[in-house]
Amino acid sequence: MAKKKSEKTGCPVDFAFKRIGGKYKGRIIWYIAENENILRYGQLRKFITGITPKIYAS
Repeated sequence: MAKKKSEKTGCPVDFAFKRIGGKYKGRIIWYIAENENILRYGQLRKFITGITPKIYAS
């Protein structure tokens, strides 16, 4: 089994976003964290525009 090359970064936020990956995942997570009343897929779609349904589902 090949070992992954570890990337050392000085910034924990940069490291977290590299681990999360994706163009919109950070944005979605931020909206969920900031808006405690968003519990459903449809509610999230209303708040965040410009993202396709495929992105929400993945």
